[in-house]
Amino acid sequence: MRTNFSKWSFLCALALVSTLACKEKEEEKKEMVMIEEVPGINVDFMNPEIKPNEDFFGYVNGRWLENNEIPRR
Repeated sequence: MRTNFSKWSFLCALALVSTLACKEKEEEKKEMVMIEEVPGINVDFMNPEIKPNEDFFGYVNGRWLENNEIPRR
């Protein structure tokens, strides 16, 4: 009889601990901050007038180079 009580109390304690552990994880999820995803390619800097197979650097950076001055050394 005593061993059944020990097993029963152990199972109850295990259930209680696992329930409390799950509740803590739910609270952590609420505290997470949403991060805005920013694309790695800005299409505003691309120059669609240049064909990418002729001058890829000019195609990708064309408008940026027109609008920004690169300083001399």
